[in-house]
Amino acid sequence: MRRLTWFLVVALSGASAGCSGDDPSPSDTSYAASSGGTGTANGAETLNGCDAPTAEDHTGDATVTIATSGLGYSPACVKVKAGTQVTFNSDFAIHPLRGGDASSREEDESSPIEATDSGTTIAFAFPSAGAFGFYCNIHAPSMAGAVFVE
Repeated sequence: MRRLTWFLVVALSGASAGCSGDDPSPSDTSYAASSGGTGTANGAETLNGCDAPTAEDHTGDATVTIATSGLGYSPACVKVKAGTQVTFNSDFAIHPLRGGDASSREEDESSPIEATDSGTTIAFAFPSAGAFGFYCNIHAPSMAGAVFVE
């Protein structure tokens, strides 16, 4: 029983790590989330635990790679320009990828991220602005992230 309790404490404490940044009061609320899982944190829209002001900035990159790292994504929260290609690297049989709200496991039909259950690499283009959540269909809601497109 002690092992199970320790595992749950470690797993839950790791699940809370994610997209917080150094700025304690982000104010950019220009991203309207395209999928569910939104709320407000310090006045900013959040999606799957991420918010645009603290997301890892890749707006200068034409391509971005997101990989699984344990039971998480690295990076989990990214900000890109419209037209950017985002590549996901994972074993999708173990971590099936979905685009949408991790807390409800509701897929977003408007998301460029398509359901992926096999293979190890897949890329999606993000042609227009918005906020697009993604998650592992087995390990959600703790294994999730978002792409913010400007």
